[in-house]
Amino acid sequence: MSEKDVLKDIAAEVIQPTLHDSGTGIAVHRGLRRLLANMTDTTGDLLPPYSLQNIKRNPQPAGSGGFGEVYRSKWAGGQVAVKVLRRFNAHPEATDTYQRAFTRELLLAWRQLHHLNIYPLLGADQATAAPRIALVQVAPWSTRGNIRDFISHTSKPPILDLIKDVVAGIVHLHTENAVHGGLHGANILVNDTRAALTDFGLAAFTSTKFSRSDTVESRSRWNARELLNDSHPRPTAKGDIFRLR
Repeated sequence: MSEKDVLKDIAAEVIQPTLHDSGTGIAVHRGLRRLLANMTDTTGDLLPPYSLQNIKRNPQPAGSGGFGEVYRSKWAGGQVAVKVLRRFNAHPEATDTYQRAFTRELLLAWRQLHHLNIYPLLGADQATAAPRIALVQVAPWSTRGNIRDFISHTSKPPILDLIKDVVAGIVHLHTENAVHGGLHGANILVNDTRAALTDFGLAAFTSTKFSRSDTVESRSRWNARELLNDSHPRPTAKGDIFRLR
């Protein structure tokens, strides 16, 4: 058995179950996430829990936004959203360094965030994006769309509850030493009547060494002033709070 196969087995049989164990402490949880990211760097592959197979994707996108096109798809008996990021389409020559950083900071980190108000990330669609599998996200299909659509199409939307959901999601991110960096109405999704945050950029985790110019999302009207005045802005927790205004 090769070293790569051994690392994959350890990730699937030891690290992943421990991460999902509710009794695992926060410090251990964070350490294992980083270990899993380092192992991904070593193998050069997306590890088995994140690489999804047999996804049936609709050839026509169901929608698009600042990050990319979203395709309504089927996987494991349910509906999922497959998002192909625009950076992937526009820059097929993206470097291996960029690919691995994206895998570490988005797939490995975001997928380990378990909270009612953080929209779950299932993994990556290997068939669609290979060999750049880290740039295609797969998440559950949102039954009510984003928060802007939900409010505009609901006669009496629970505004206060939705605000509480968004704040709770941000608080959880910041507790996990993470920032969103691109929060606005289009990436707050609603299932039933509960809101959850989605679309974390490459710089979602404050430990990343990449500048904001390397992320998928560019500057926007929602950014705090200090980010607009910076030629290489980095997302901050304060910037997330500013976007809640």
